[in-house]
Amino acid sequence: MRFQVPQFIEEEDKIFGQFTFKQFVYIAGGVGLSFIIYYLIGSLPLSVPLIIPVAALSGLLAFKKPNGRPFSLLLESFFYYLTSEKLYIWKKENKIDKKTIEEVVDETTNELPPVTQGSIRDLALRLDIQTDNDEKISDRL
Repeated sequence: MRFQVPQFIEEEDKIFGQFTFKQFVYIAGGVGLSFIIYYLIGSLPLSVPLIIPVAALSGLLAFKKPNGRPFSLLLESFFYYLTSEKLYIWKKENKIDKKTIEEVVDETTNELPPVTQGSIRDLALRLDIQTDNDEKISDRL
């Protein structure tokens, strides 16, 4: 027995011509709201400035998909951001002591121990550094 596997399951079905049900509802709502605005105002030149944003919004809701997501989700996220509380967090910085550069340099140079041949040899023994020919320094000493 063979079964037919559905394909294109991520695409919505086209119900009204080339439009999906959601697209049809957005477009019909925009046309209906535009008609109501025109009917209430009564004059086309006065109602056009109100009809254009309604038509643009209904067109965006029906056809625009920023980043592959419906425009309605973008509007929902935008209004949620506007109405929600915002929490601002900052990191308190420590105040820097007012020292001159010379004082800082003098403090650091006084704290460094003197470097001698013996201290370098001890450091090399502790690190067990290998030379280019893979001979250990500790073997040479």
